[in-house]
Amino acid sequence: MKKTMTAMGILLAFTSGAFAQSAPVGDKWVGGFGEYYKTDGELDGAPTFYDDGVGFGAELGFRFKPQWAARLEWSHLNIDQTNGLGDESGNRLGVDAMYFLPDDLMYVFAGVKHLDITDSSRLANVGIGKHWSINDKWRVITEIAAYHDFGEAYNDVSAKIGLAYSFGATSAPVTRDSDNDGVNNSMDKCPGTAPGVKVDAMGCALAAAVTESDSDNDGVLDSKDKCANTPSTDQVDATGCSIFTEVEVEETLRILFANNSAEIANRANSDIRDFAAFMKRFPSTDTVIEGYASAPGESDYNQWLSEERAKAVRMVLIEDYDIKPARITAVGFGESKLLDAPTAKEANKINRRIVARVSASKREKLTK
Repeated sequence: MKKTMTAMGILLAFTSGAFAQSAPVGDKWVGGFGEYYKTDGELDGAPTFYDDGVGFGAELGFRFKPQWAARLEWSHLNIDQTNGLGDESGNRLGVDAMYFLPDDLMYVFAGVKHLDITDSSRLANVGIGKHWSINDKWRVITEIAAYHDFGEAYNDVSAKIGLAYSFGATSAPVTRDSDNDGVNNSMDKCPGTAPGVKVDAMGCALAAAVTESDSDNDGVLDSKDKCANTPSTDQVDATGCSIFTEVEVEETLRILFANNSAEIANRANSDIRDFAAFMKRFPSTDTVIEGYASAPGESDYNQWLSEERAKAVRMVLIEDYDIKPARITAVGFGESKLLDAPTAKEANKINRRIVARVSASKREKLTK
């Protein structure tokens, strides 16, 4: 039996590219394997001298985290003796903790075993292996391990190859992108790409290309921008120009008068000043000043008084604020539009009034 050739074949499987890169595995797997076992031939003084042998076994694994798993392993070994007395057979049983490297490149493991060949032995073991995915459920197991006998200080080695079936929920594969270029290590043909370099699907730098600039950072390239230096807060159209919208604005003037009076107590009233400023800002606007009176007194007199109040405000706008006369109309409504009950004292006060309104449309920029 050429067992040395068997070992070489297993070791070769670790470097072979015949199988696909490891695929996402199931949370649990069960597998069977064949094994080559080499005993410690350097130990002197043993009553029985073992050489090497082969065996078969089974394992049950549970991957409880993307990079961590545990397994129970059993194997049956047939070990040749160097003294020509045949071979010895027995069983090995134990557990391992397994750590899968990023991208399932391979895994390392350590565990404890009980070996029963002639005598019972307690072993500690470490090793390295890889699961080669065939598809979502099936994979090939390749592995090498070293064993240390606590009692006799033996140091044995083994290599195995097997087939496993995955079942249970599927764990997401652990992926890495060491150079942060957006391409996972498993697909990156150009590792170590410098930060900020644009790459293709294989992770290799793209050829330098002439890029157009956007000087005012409005999202429109300079070659298409018809409005350079647009403020950064403005919304722009496809040509890079600020977008405007029509907004309706309005100003209202209200002034109360003393009883039986059309005199304006304060011609510099801030309400009058603001109203005049609005009309100057929008010179195409006109306004109607509406004068009103309270209920007490003759209706004809109240009509006249309301007109005088409207005219008084009109003259202030013309004389003090230079508003063109043609833009202002004064109208009196007497006691026809009372705001409150005609007999109440407070009602009389608020009814002695003028009201003027002016509105305009203006263009406003849309902002981001």
